[in-house]
Amino acid sequence: MIAAYHLEPLDEEQTRGYIEHRLKTAGWAGDPKFTDAAYSDIYKYSGGIPRRINTLCDRLLLFGVLEELHEFDADKVNIVVQELKNETSSEDFTVTPPPRETKGADKSKDKKLSGTLSTKRSQGKGAASSQAAKPLPADADVETRLAHLEQRVVELEESLRR
Repeated sequence: MIAAYHLEPLDEEQTRGYIEHRLKTAGWAGDPKFTDAAYSDIYKYSGGIPRRINTLCDRLLLFGVLEELHEFDADKVNIVVQELKNETSSEDFTVTPPPRETKGADKSKDKKLSGTLSTKRSQGKGAASSQAAKPLPADADVETRLAHLEQRVVELEESLRR
């Protein structure tokens, strides 16, 4: 006997509920925070398709760990979507909303984040003394990006042990 089921795309409210359910199941207690605009853009880019939501959120959370973020807004979602677009030639993540302008926002911070999963040096007492990896060029191949991310994970793990 064969069973099959076609799951229809979620609407925007269901997408938010799905993301929050998955996060709470993993032990999430509100950090990192997702802005309303972030949820909206996740829906817009994923089309409410759970597989796409999962892919996008997995990468968004990885980006957050590497950049030590505690809040995701639409700009952060857009950075990750551009990364996914650069890595694949698939039709996933094809909707591109207009860039959001934030009054009084520090544009130099946004430029720093726009690199390919750019990394930054840890700051403060007890921070790792090793130099953080330099951002990769946008045209770096997948193997190079993976090696870069693996090295950054090793550096972060070492800094946690200190």
